Amino acid sequence: MTNAPLRAVIVEDELLGLEAFLGLISNYPQLEVVGQASDIDGAVKAIHETEPDVVFLDIRLGNRSGFDILQKLAFTNFYLVITSAYHEYALNAIREDAVDYLLKPVAAEELSRAIQRIRERQKSNTPFVPHQWSGLQRAVERLHSDRISVSTASGFTFISTSQILRCVAEGPYTKLILKATMPLLTTRNLGEYEKMLTPDFGFFRIHNHVIINIREVMRYVRGDGGHVIMTDGEKVDVSRRKKTEFLAWIQQNAGQ
Repeated sequence: MTNAPLRAVIVEDELLGLEAFLGLISNYPQLEVVGQASDIDGAVKAIHETEPDVVFLDIRLGNRSGFDILQKLAFTNFYLVITSAYHEYALNAIREDAVDYLLKPVAAEELSRAIQRIRERQKSNTPFVPHQWSGLQRAVERLHSDRISVSTASGFTFISTSQILRCVAEGPYTKLILKATMPLLTTRNLGEYEKMLTPDFGFFRIHNHVIINIREVMRYVRGDGGHVIMTDGEKVDVSRRKKTEFLAWIQQNAGQ
């Protein structure tokens, strides 16, 4: 019945973001929240237990992709609405894959439109089907290569990966050295950034404490492990353990 509230599961790992979204949804009698989760296993459990009409999925859950959930589901008869923080220019292509894509913080008019789109699909009997997930995942991963969400002590900052010179471990935290602004201390550890900023996107962990943006390397100087000179003039050591892998990657991807 299309007049019944849409039974929704929300998958969101940031408490402030979850509270804000729940507050917004409370204004919509068209939605009934039947489950919440903050990680992969919890989301799979909530979806299987409630069999919702719609899942609002944050595509970045800590150091994992929200799409990991989709590979573990036996129940897939729901509409998928992605929540994240990327530029408007990318949304239409993703929406053509029979889902909606909500920018965070989610605006009321965008949520209203997502509900309307789901209602239209219900009426036309055109559900979102699992075979579309692989194409959608590739589209979203391309967005993630351009912009990431950075968690800080005061909230979130969204930055273009092209602005990152390097990421430096600071105990359990990570300092992002940026081109145009002051360094940014974030609450994620370096291992989490290594999973987001992969070699496929032009980043390489050359040392236990440092990930560099290969596009910002001016030259490599040979040595025990050697070191690189960055565009800001900084010398960054390459560990002996990473040297062979790093040089092989440069030769394959940067023509050096």
